[in-house]
Amino acid sequence: LNCLRYRWAASAINLFAPASIGADLGRMALVAVEHSEERLERSVVIVLDRLVGMLSIAIVGLVAVLAAPTLAHRGIYLVVVTGFMGLLIAVTLLARSRLAAVVIDFLDARWGRIGSAAGQLLGAWAAATRRLADRPGVLAVALLLSIVLHSISIALVFVAAKAYGADVPMLTLAVVTAISWLVTLIPIGFGGLGLREISFAVQLAPQGVTPEIATGIALFQFAVGLAMGILGLPLLASMRRARRQERIDTGTGDS
Repeated sequence: LNCLRYRWAASAINLFAPASIGADLGRMALVAVEHSEERLERSVVIVLDRLVGMLSIAIVGLVAVLAAPTLAHRGIYLVVVTGFMGLLIAVTLLARSRLAAVVIDFLDARWGRIGSAAGQLLGAWAAATRRLADRPGVLAVALLLSIVLHSISIALVFVAAKAYGADVPMLTLAVVTAISWLVTLIPIGFGGLGLREISFAVQLAPQGVTPEIATGIALFQFAVGLAMGILGLPLLASMRRARRQERIDTGTGDS
């Protein structure tokens, strides 16, 4: 239940924080406030969630690139997706190396509070990769669930494309959507707004879709995320009230 609570709260945080990474940092901040004694352990779960999500996006993108019947610039897409998968695997392996431990110690010793925070994030990433390596069954189930959820999002994009009159195969839209998700991992803007629209417009142009329709499809996807974020705002407010009441009950806040 707590995982669902934090996940939904992240949708609300994403309304005013940089996409993806901003939401993860927001969830970590909530965890730090509510569970300071288990902050690192729960942060590992959040990082693991992000890691599984990126892996599943790469898998969906690769399958769609290979299976799409008509896909302009297939070679470029293949290079991008496989390159991302290779980078993700390399970073995951490096996180478990001795070099990562040296970097974490250096940041913690030389860069003060910011370095300590960065070191904790790197430590959480390393711990998450170890968890995945030690529990292949859990990884398989998590990947399957994530792929199902991403497939539902792609189906929504397909419905939006049909509504706008864009005749684009679903597998082609799966490739475009997967790449747009990777682009919005860049922590710029709010909820990926702007990056997503540009990505859709650029990618769908060779498929014969006008920039206006491509932007409309991307904005539909953003609107779905926006609705989820708005629904999560009351949850954030209730969490804040609960923390205030806890401080009052324990005598650490104003009565």
